[in-house]
Amino acid sequence: MYSARWPNWRFNADENASHFRRLTWALGLVGSAMPTRIVAKSILGRLALNPDDEDGDLAYLEEIVAFWARQDDCIATRWASHDGCDVVVRFDWSPVSPILSQQLLMSKLLRHSPRELPPDWWEAYSKEVVIPVTVEIDGRNKLSKHDWYPDFFIENALFDLFTVVNLALPSAADFNDLRLEQTGPTPHDPLSLSAYYLDDYFARKLPWPKLTRIDVEVVDRWYKRVRNGVGQVPETPVERAIFALWHVCRSSGRPEDIVWIFFGFESLFQTRTGENFNALLDRITLLLRPSDEQIKLLKKQLRSMYDHRSSFVHGGLQVIHPSHSDSIDPRAQAKYSDIVDLSVFGTRLLVACLQRYVTENWRAVAFKTSIEPSNDEA
Repeated sequence: MYSARWPNWRFNADENASHFRRLTWALGLVGSAMPTRIVAKSILGRLALNPDDEDGDLAYLEEIVAFWARQDDCIATRWASHDGCDVVVRFDWSPVSPILSQQLLMSKLLRHSPRELPPDWWEAYSKEVVIPVTVEIDGRNKLSKHDWYPDFFIENALFDLFTVVNLALPSAADFNDLRLEQTGPTPHDPLSLSAYYLDDYFARKLPWPKLTRIDVEVVDRWYKRVRNGVGQVPETPVERAIFALWHVCRSSGRPEDIVWIFFGFESLFQTRTGENFNALLDRITLLLRPSDEQIKLLKKQLRSMYDHRSSFVHGGLQVIHPSHSDSIDPRAQAKYSDIVDLSVFGTRLLVACLQRYVTENWRAVAFKTSIEPSNDEA
């Protein structure tokens, strides 16, 4: 039997020093000898609702539109510190809601009154949004003079927001097409963080796990406890699971997605790589408390994922051609669908586990094994 307990909270001197610097800066107590560097940029790309899901929950799409219209403080302003520099990234998300509102209107017409659709209705989904963003850098270090330095903090903030928003309202932040404006000789690559696996379409197809809605401020407070900084190497089990989630969401149905999902599970549940399948199953069951029917589904899907990972790692998997031309070879689509179905279940399961951490405000948990007498003394 496994049980979970709270770990001891530890004082973080660096974190508190950073908070002090932010407070003195906000109160105007920082001297003027080192001026603040302010850089204005733009984020370009598409933020789109799903137009192909004709049976989707319109109320859920309305929630997403309303979310971006609110511009909660935690998604409008992000703080960071690095090597003596305090950085504030301020996003103006106001251009997003009108575009999503127009897409929602087209979705309603598409479903209920297709004859009323304007000839150019698809432009509502393909229209590019321009999101203004300002970076304020207080302090100097050996990197702060470079043009790419503010860009790093913008992209880092977008990674954080992708996680925070999708833990609060799954699939509300699809940053697959977002990119920073080009200011140098080389254009920025798209962020390629897709919320596809978290889409409402899959929520209706899968009986379990069901993802929930959580207040975004609650998620953000928890997130700052488990991912406080800009480090590029994770330092805690939860942070490793979040990094694995990013890798999965930057993929496009590749076989290694299952490997990343298991990396997230093994980090979150502190099991060794390739450890007994039942150990992982028991810890997920303990955390999510599924019903008997849900446990049957969990066992079946987790076993399929486990076998897929093993065959991929050990060379037994029939991988498809990178071009994925199912018109030439219909077998490619079947193989691809198998990977996507397992990735959808695994990603949603990982997010459901993280949501439990959020609602319990856990920074970490410890698992232990106990022994109990059996009832076979007769």
